[in-house]
Amino acid sequence: MTIYNLSQEGIASIIEASPIGMLLVDGEGQIVYLNCRAEEIFKYRRDDLLGNPVEVLIPKASRGGHAHLRKSFVSNPRPRTMGAQGALDGLTRDGDLIPIEVGLSPLEIGDGSHVLVSVLDLSPQRVISLLNCQNQALKQEAMCDALTGLSNRRMLMEQFDRSVFPAMAHQETLTLLYLDLDGFKQVNDTHGHRIGDQLLCEVADTLKKHVRGTDLIVRMGGDEFVVILMGIRKSADALCVADKLERAIAAITTIEDKAVTLGTSIGAVRYSPTAVSGIAEVVHRADQLMYRAKQSGGCRVVYDEELVQPSAGASGHSVQ
Repeated sequence: MTIYNLSQEGIASIIEASPIGMLLVDGEGQIVYLNCRAEEIFKYRRDDLLGNPVEVLIPKASRGGHAHLRKSFVSNPRPRTMGAQGALDGLTRDGDLIPIEVGLSPLEIGDGSHVLVSVLDLSPQRVISLLNCQNQALKQEAMCDALTGLSNRRMLMEQFDRSVFPAMAHQETLTLLYLDLDGFKQVNDTHGHRIGDQLLCEVADTLKKHVRGTDLIVRMGGDEFVVILMGIRKSADALCVADKLERAIAAITTIEDKAVTLGTSIGAVRYSPTAVSGIAEVVHRADQLMYRAKQSGGCRVVYDEELVQPSAGASGHSVQ
């Protein structure tokens, strides 16, 4: 494939953003441009390579044969891949050999013939790094709610382990709020799921605005959310936050000019350093209290003073 009517500067702006190594080589085999990734692969500074023959990037024993192949390519320029059947050796500035795969694409720039050289680093360290990045991205995707970007139920289980035990070590307390939206089904039924989804995103943004960065917000699924408040020692402070969240969500009245009426039922459980309950028990208790709030008419908070053991069954306090 030949690309015409592109300046060297135009090509440079295109290849600079490439995540793989790229070099622009003129008809004489001299390097006239390379991107940052190529610098990283071969461990050269850009200025040290510009104007040098491309053969400096391959082992000395292979340079004579490469020069012959390069002349053959110039006489019959067509896109091709080198190393597809087995890695080639590249030579770094430090004298290290690295396995690479190379792609060649002929270019016409102005009145001159050039070759765009793409370099894929196949060294184990690079492959491992890429795999680690991919694994991290997959893990992040698995731990996040796709709609709102909040943590999901799975993340809650992991974050709780990372948050609770440090908190317990410092004799701090946590309060877990379990929120269920009142009136959400009516919004879906009246305006459709697209508006419903946007409403959930608006609720997520509202929660983020009204809690601290150290607190954890989770979408459990559907229209249910969990907020873990870190280090709140007084019941009145936890109830104040819960009430603030209830009022903030109730203040959402329009989505895309569609009128919505929304409330929140909240079950709140305090988790102290002396507690022996696991996260499942705490969530279950908060869920029960949330349903009590909903059965009492919704738009209120039901608070459990302290959950100490799985068998504990505090009567709870209601806040309207």
